[in-house]
Amino acid sequence: MKKEEVKHYRIGDYAQKMGVTPDLLKHYEKMKLIHAYTEDNGYRYYPFTESIPLLESLSLRNYDLSLQEIHELLYEGTLDHYHDALSEKVQVIRRRMTMDQALLHEFEVLDKWMTTMKDRTLYMLMEEREPYYFLPHSKRHDFLEDARIQELLPGWIEWMPVVKSCRKINYQPDTDCLSDASWGFSVPESAAMAFGLPINDVVERMPGGRHLICHYRNVLSKERNPNAFWHQIQEKLAETGMMPSGPILQILLTSILNTQNRVTCGMYVIPLQDADA
Repeated sequence: MKKEEVKHYRIGDYAQKMGVTPDLLKHYEKMKLIHAYTEDNGYRYYPFTESIPLLESLSLRNYDLSLQEIHELLYEGTLDHYHDALSEKVQVIRRRMTMDQALLHEFEVLDKWMTTMKDRTLYMLMEEREPYYFLPHSKRHDFLEDARIQELLPGWIEWMPVVKSCRKINYQPDTDCLSDASWGFSVPESAAMAFGLPINDVVERMPGGRHLICHYRNVLSKERNPNAFWHQIQEKLAETGMMPSGPILQILLTSILNTQNRVTCGMYVIPLQDADA
């Protein structure tokens, strides 16, 4: 039986039939993923059989493999090598999916917050909160010099905005406790566990329980005190007859700069106990 002749296609026709661009074909040919034949007149022709490595290359590209990695798998590797390479990429994809889901959740929380605070500057309510972890980072205008902090910092920064910038306030009535506050990062305990955030003995655990949550939206100008709501919060504590049972976290949700003012949004998370406890 006579062997059927393989049909060849000009680059434009072949690109159209394969759903790609001529430039992609040229690039893949340069990377030796596919092969073409050039006639004496300079025209480039692609045989139909090149569809197999082209489609495989396009498939592997979606695993975020580089073209060099694809070439090695298709022309130099083994089936075990192929499987191992994809397994590594899938681990990265799974982690990226987890992070994307976390980002979507954080946006949904922020979206709800923005709707609630649309016509408000301060909104207070009692709420049960889970424990938080706090990683200190700076005090006043200086970074804290502690190798334990630097050990954890990259892993925490990677998970922002699940991890949030915040200020820890050791509350003392009738004192300027804000001046002695420290800045760092906070994350709910469940998120830290779910996402495998590194923890060591420099991290402080803030117990869960009943909290006064003070949501604020503050437009700062040169004349406005950045802690304008602090006195109102202290008055609210006095009204409820409650006292903070531990450090207060001022969690920053966003801070937007422009030429005239700065808008900061966030919340004070205040653990509560009876004032006479």
